[in-house]
Amino acid sequence: MAFKLNKGTVLSLESPESLFRDIKTKMIPGPLADQADLWREYQDKAIDNPDVALQLPTGGGKTLAGIVLAEWRRLKFGERVVFLCPTRQLVNQVVEQASGKYGIKVHGFTGAKSAYDNNSAAEYLNCERLAVTTYSSLFNAVPFFDSPQLILLDDAHAAEQYIAKMWSLSVERFADTHRPLYESLLSVLKPAIPATDAERLANPDMGRDMHWVEKVPTPIFHALIPELVGVLDAHVLAPGYPVAEHRFVWSAIRDHLDASHLYLGAGSMLIRPLLPPTNTHDPFAGAEQRIYMSATFGAAGELERITGRRRIARLHAKASWDRQTIGRRYFLFPQRSLSDDEQMALCSKMMARAGRTLVLTPDGRRERRFREFVETNLHFPAYSAQAIERSKSDFVSSDQAVAIVANRYDGIDFPGDECRLLIAEGLPRATNLQEKFLISRMGAVDLLNVRITTRLVQAFGRCTRSDQDFSTVIVLGEELNKHLMMPERRAFLHPELHAELQFGIDQAKGASIDDYLENFEIFLAQGDDWREANADILSKRDKLTQEQPPGADELASAVVDEIEYQEMIWNKNFVAAFDQARSILGKLKEPKLRGYRAFWHYLAGSAAWLAYQSGIAGFDVHAREQYLTALKTERALAWLVPLSKLAGVSDESAKLVEDKDTWSIIERLEALFDNLGTLTDYKYDKFEAEVRSKLDKNDANVFEEGHEKLGKLLGYDAGNRNDSGSPDPWWMANGTLCLIFEDHSDASPENSLAVNKARQVCTHPNWVRETLPVEQDAKVVPVLVTPVMVADEAALPHLKDVLVWNLVEFRSWAHNAISVVREIRKQYPNSGDLVWRATAAEKLAEAHVTPRELLLMLQGRIGSDVLKRR
Repeated sequence: MAFKLNKGTVLSLESPESLFRDIKTKMIPGPLADQADLWREYQDKAIDNPDVALQLPTGGGKTLAGIVLAEWRRLKFGERVVFLCPTRQLVNQVVEQASGKYGIKVHGFTGAKSAYDNNSAAEYLNCERLAVTTYSSLFNAVPFFDSPQLILLDDAHAAEQYIAKMWSLSVERFADTHRPLYESLLSVLKPAIPATDAERLANPDMGRDMHWVEKVPTPIFHALIPELVGVLDAHVLAPGYPVAEHRFVWSAIRDHLDASHLYLGAGSMLIRPLLPPTNTHDPFAGAEQRIYMSATFGAAGELERITGRRRIARLHAKASWDRQTIGRRYFLFPQRSLSDDEQMALCSKMMARAGRTLVLTPDGRRERRFREFVETNLHFPAYSAQAIERSKSDFVSSDQAVAIVANRYDGIDFPGDECRLLIAEGLPRATNLQEKFLISRMGAVDLLNVRITTRLVQAFGRCTRSDQDFSTVIVLGEELNKHLMMPERRAFLHPELHAELQFGIDQAKGASIDDYLENFEIFLAQGDDWREANADILSKRDKLTQEQPPGADELASAVVDEIEYQEMIWNKNFVAAFDQARSILGKLKEPKLRGYRAFWHYLAGSAAWLAYQSGIAGFDVHAREQYLTALKTERALAWLVPLSKLAGVSDESAKLVEDKDTWSIIERLEALFDNLGTLTDYKYDKFEAEVRSKLDKNDANVFEEGHEKLGKLLGYDAGNRNDSGSPDPWWMANGTLCLIFEDHSDASPENSLAVNKARQVCTHPNWVRETLPVEQDAKVVPVLVTPVMVADEAALPHLKDVLVWNLVEFRSWAHNAISVVREIRKQYPNSGDLVWRATAAEKLAEAHVTPRELLLMLQGRIGSDVLKRR
């Protein structure tokens, strides 16, 4: 056969722009002005920079800009190039666009590497074609792409879950293949964690425990490492273990557990480092250059935290994208004017009219609930994220269909008329247990403000991918409505998106279902009526400016130190990590970051603790100092309190901390408020009215039910059982304190307390210790609620350890306590707000609602004293 001669390229390689102009097989005009400007800026400023971020707005031609730049470097420098996408569907989409529209031949790689086409793989390895593949194809233990020279990361703002996944061992109770490992890990944890936490892991109540998250403190976790390693080795490394992902992750973190953290949630466990140690992954860290592409980069260092890279140069398009956006959204806020049932009725009508609908939810629970709603009321085919990622052709070819996607705000696009209706249900505050812990337990919501904002921007743009696109967005869910209704939260958004939201909020005031439907028709028609509305949006936009979240500059300045801290502790250089943590603390001064600052005092203390455990004398003192400072920095964080004992902090120093039980009930109040909603009072008013009504009844069963619900309304972990021999309601603050009640509401004030009733109540603590998840040394206090004033002589010996609460006084206290909770609810902003927690603690203490103040109020009411015959 004839020899194959390498004639080289005849395309111009002077610049990416000249290369693209020379490609005569392309099917699109261009480049756009801002794409060309960005290429020129890249050549002038960042061609040799190891890490570069390119920002172009949604619809601004980000994929074209990246593919052309990648092809230019491949040809000019002879580099192996990998273009990373979040999903297989996007890989296929990029390949189709590059080959069919841009005239650039590329190879797509999805699925198992053993199934890769041999010729395509060879052409990539020999720098003849660039490769397009998923993040997981690069970020795994043994990737085929083990020596790329240039890496382009598409949708880099959303890459955290894909990158961190390589070092995140997630074990789920409700996954059948995970269950044996989950049970074994739980058996290791049980002796070392509070009994209430162990119960939540063993038997999670997804209603009660949905908001619960915990972190096993480093000193406890470190002591468990040998046993945890044995259990994980026995399961994960066993032949035939069914979860391949666990095997790969375990190989990456097994020898670095002291640099990792263990988080617990309802039926879930997560082991991961704070930041992904990407510098240890040679296929990523060894590239000549990494180019990050996104429509939204924050100014708080989030891209660096996501990717584990210290310094990333940022290049922006020069067009007026700071004022203008792509496409148009019409936002509906039905919660402002409609009941829950009416909101769902509106959704049904609009989904039927639109034909195809995309539904975005932050979790699987909401996804399942919405799927049931669609199947029951509309009977439309419902497509999951996995189905859409494989192919969206079935969805877009259907006249009536719904795509319901959980915890995915990127990578699933429906341009043109593929989808004109998007329903966003729920606020994407936390996508994993670590984020959830930082927000709800450490009060560090301001750290994640940029991520939350980015997820919202991405969610709202799924159906507006070009300047000609338009879609209606229905906003559902208490937390998301509340977030977007607050002007100070909207101020973090792009001015035009802010204006679209403001327009939708204005239209929702007093609107009926028919009003929403009429406006929807006007929007779909895109006629003169809508052009007037559009002009109003533009007028609003021109009066707005985008603000940065508080502390963004400080977070950006600290991110290099945070990444260096992660590298040091990963390499077991605990002393250096301790010093690095103190450097970070010197940069976090913004009051809004005080929860995050307390967390870094904890991390500094943990680094010192690990240094001391490794044999470095004197670092136990540093650990105690940092843990104590964390406690002083933020008293409203219940999670920090046990560290006073773990680190050997003296009892005198520990007195600086308020009672942990107070912060625990406040955290439960936050969950209650979130569940009942704060945007409107309807659900809360109904719950409160039910409690008040039942407490005023003398019927024993009704009163008991009201008593139990009162505990929940006041932030206690309350319950009741009606089986024979069980007491009446119990209120627990933690597993270390339990108030166990005997309700005697149906008695007459003229009666005398009988010996049987006295004997019954005095034995309740035994039932609690045998039945409820309390600690061995828990304080269990029996309380008799009764209208009687005296007791039989034989009853008195059984009442020496029983507190008696007069029924009239109990009711008066309860109604006042309920009023105080209503008062603090009015000021409640969102979970994790430390200023609100401190104020709430003061008001609850004044009303004798906190466990400490309640016991002080009751301590003089010993039954054998107050019920003596006069």
